[in-house]
Amino acid sequence: MSTWRERLDEETVPDVAWAWLAEFYHYPTLVVLFVFALWTRTAAWTNFTTQGTVLYNGNDPYYHLRSVQYVVEHWPATMPFDPWTNFALGTSTAQFGTLFDQLIATAALIIGLGSPSAELVRMVHLFAPAVFGAFTLVPAYVIGRRLGGRFGGVTSAAVVAFATGGLFFQGWAGTADHQIAEGLFQAFGVLGTMVAVSVAREEKPVYELIVEREFSAIRRTIGWSLLAGAGVGAYLLVWPPGVLLLGILGAFYLIYLSAVFLRGHSPEHVAIAGAISMLAAGAIALSTTNTLEVSATSRSLLQPGLAFAVAGGCGFMAWLARVWDDRNLSRLAYPVAIVAVGGAAFGLLAVLSPSTFNFLVKNVLRVMGLGFGTSQTAATVGEISPMPLSQLTESYKLAAVTAIGGIFVVLFRQITDEEPRGEDLLVVVVFVFVLMASLTQQRFSYYLTIPIAGLTGLLVGSVTRYVDSTSSGDGIETHQIMTIGVVLLVVLVPMVAFGSTAAAAASAKNPGGSQGWQPSLEWLQDETPEPGQYANPDGEPMEYLGTYSRTDDFDYPPGAFGIVSWWDYGHWITTNGERIPNANPFQQGSAFAANFLLAGNESTAGDVLADRDEDDAKTRFVMVDWKMAESESLVGGKYFAPPEFKDGVNRSDFFSRVLSRSTLQQGGNLFQATQLIRHKQAYYDSMTTRLYQYHGSAKEPAPYVVEWQGQEQPLRGGGSFTFASDSGEGPSPVVRRFDTVAQAREYVAEAPDIRQLGGVGAYPSERVPALKHYRLVHASSISALQSSGYRNARLRTVQNANLQAVLGEGTSRQAALGWLLDTTPSWTKTFERVDGATIEGSGPANETVRASVRLQPNAGSAFTYTQQTRTADDGSFSLTVPYATQGDEAWGVAEGYANSSVEALGAYNVTTVTTVENGTATRWAGQVHVSEGQVLGEDDSSATVELERESRNLTIDTSTGGSDGSDDETGSSDGGNSIEPADESLVGARAAG
Repeated sequence: MSTWRERLDEETVPDVAWAWLAEFYHYPTLVVLFVFALWTRTAAWTNFTTQGTVLYNGNDPYYHLRSVQYVVEHWPATMPFDPWTNFALGTSTAQFGTLFDQLIATAALIIGLGSPSAELVRMVHLFAPAVFGAFTLVPAYVIGRRLGGRFGGVTSAAVVAFATGGLFFQGWAGTADHQIAEGLFQAFGVLGTMVAVSVAREEKPVYELIVEREFSAIRRTIGWSLLAGAGVGAYLLVWPPGVLLLGILGAFYLIYLSAVFLRGHSPEHVAIAGAISMLAAGAIALSTTNTLEVSATSRSLLQPGLAFAVAGGCGFMAWLARVWDDRNLSRLAYPVAIVAVGGAAFGLLAVLSPSTFNFLVKNVLRVMGLGFGTSQTAATVGEISPMPLSQLTESYKLAAVTAIGGIFVVLFRQITDEEPRGEDLLVVVVFVFVLMASLTQQRFSYYLTIPIAGLTGLLVGSVTRYVDSTSSGDGIETHQIMTIGVVLLVVLVPMVAFGSTAAAAASAKNPGGSQGWQPSLEWLQDETPEPGQYANPDGEPMEYLGTYSRTDDFDYPPGAFGIVSWWDYGHWITTNGERIPNANPFQQGSAFAANFLLAGNESTAGDVLADRDEDDAKTRFVMVDWKMAESESLVGGKYFAPPEFKDGVNRSDFFSRVLSRSTLQQGGNLFQATQLIRHKQAYYDSMTTRLYQYHGSAKEPAPYVVEWQGQEQPLRGGGSFTFASDSGEGPSPVVRRFDTVAQAREYVAEAPDIRQLGGVGAYPSERVPALKHYRLVHASSISALQSSGYRNARLRTVQNANLQAVLGEGTSRQAALGWLLDTTPSWTKTFERVDGATIEGSGPANETVRASVRLQPNAGSAFTYTQQTRTADDGSFSLTVPYATQGDEAWGVAEGYANSSVEALGAYNVTTVTTVENGTATRWAGQVHVSEGQVLGEDDSSATVELERESRNLTIDTSTGGSDGSDDETGSSDGGNSIEPADESLVGARAAG
């Protein structure tokens, strides 16, 4: 302070202020950047709070929440094993329950004074990614300062604050996933290595000092190397599969130590730092190892093994360099020898342990193989798809160019400097490897921000240093200010402008599809028994946050139960529903779920469940949302994904696109060119469709024909397509209507290669039988029509197939839209697997008998469940039905069963097909009630009915050949094809996901 007082006495206030600003400008600048970064990442936080509940965007944040909840209860321990997912096996949490979750839980405990409420834990979890994201400015600044001086550090921090790359999108409030912590801790690991390498280069430690225990002479090298190892180890604790960083560091040491030796210097100094840091990282990773197998996704021996291998490699290169010098061998042969020894080591590994060798090769290709190692099933996961190279300039604008400029500066220095700096080269190596990984899997793109920021800071720092070198020394000159201003203008202004747009887009983010699921998950939690009490009310419920011993196959208690859904939704079911899914976003159970959801009959679906269920713990519920039943992937549909996980099928077995040739030729994208999705019979037979579309009821074909043009061809990326005619000479993608199904079949038979009965909306080509053991028990109060994707896909079908004209003059768009939907399109529908009740009866011999009941769900319009069978020679018949008509109040949660939200509007009507002869309509009919106890299997008795003959006179309309409609031949008279006014009003509502 006295120094500044002296200057104030000697100079004017503006001069002193300018001098202070020149010396300390980075402090207020960094504070402003930090506040800005935190603000942009938290601006939309209120979008994630709805009706007193905090929701999140995506899947993994929900499982991280579960891990955080566990740590709060058992601090600092993490969950060793979780039986609340992957029923009926359970799972080790692997990539969850890590340092990331421990830090969030610790913050919640501190804020909650040791006893945080559930709401507080959710709120801390909501803001955590934004805090992690804002703190990435700290290592970014230090990295930039080391590379480009103080101004370079500020520039580097500014790039992180304004860039809209992957790190920005992973750091929003509401996206609490480990990716944002990966970016932060990897930056600390890289920064620590930079400092350790630089200190070793200055202090020049040698092996003899370690042997003689002269640690005081190399304490800085040891200290910074240990800190570097701690940073790398912390990164591995955040994300065990982060062995990629170990590989990058190994490549760096290989390149840099070889380059140092080629320039006539000893690589031993930096090799010692590398060995110490990698030994420290390996020790940290080893302390958390929970499996002896080699696995990239678990906390296995792979992480410490690779760290120790890199440490050993550093030691070997230092030893070999001494041998090379002692024997006065050519230095040019040194890197050749290193590569040869490495190749021989890998060859030996391939011979001695081919499984380990294949594992390593497979994972290197999977992470950095530029698509060669990506499987078909992995390609269904968005974050595993490749990143377009254009995304670099889209996300970083001119900073991507300046980063490339920084690379050239580093390479120039590596060539021209007598002893080039290792930390500069390290950032370049990190950038190159991360770029390769991102071009293979875009999930790694958030690692690009830090090296791009650092290299930009390096280039900017180089420019400003050059400008400083041209100064006369009497203060800052005009051309210096102008140069710095131009640099800032070129690098940051485009990012600021684009960043503001991205921030505005971020403010519109919301929990997406989890909002549509939330009513169903709340029902699941409140209206189904606790796991351990299904059909076993006196059983001990499983403890949601209990500690369970690690095992490969968990032995579930009697009364535990699983829930089938697509793997995307597993974490939502576990965390918000507090029930046990069979599949989850770890892709555990994915093949099982695919086999069930695509099963073409109920018997096959039952076999799939039987293979996984235990004797006393079974799968009891199925949850299906509109996306699972939607085959149009371009609007969010997921039906395309299960075929990739089921052997022997592909998506073209279930549906095909009808494309507009002219739209494609005019440069239209696939969505614009898709005139119609033509569904095949396998789609209608699948359990997904039979549940979501029909609620388990039978479905008959209707007299509609889909027509197209050309031979079916494979579509790049999966699936198949045919063309529609755009010339007006042939058929456009139309739906033709006939008076009867028989007429429609005759028309199809004339050209079966370009015509299909049904195939649009809910209308199959062949009869779909009813399900006997699955019943709808809850429908989400949120409609699928609130999704712009679902709504637009339906409206496009109405328009492209000209359905209003097909259905008749005066048909409204609402009516045409309703025609496509067999039942109300609730966002999510929940079904219970039941024993089913037996209806036994007698009627006329060898006749078709239909049993139908009208049902009203908690949300949406009523529907009719219909099933049929044939009577025997003696007139007897038997049916198994899943819906009860009475007695459900006696079998609720307290008795170990679900409180169904679907109410029967009457008894089962059991009838034969109406026959008309001489103006008289005749049928056999009766009514029967089925109790809840019979449906659940608690009552073994059968419901019985005796059919009686009914006749009445009809007035025949000879002009149409029809009757008065007393019996619906298509079995679709349930009214489920119309959309209620409440649903129609949602067409213009804001999309929920």
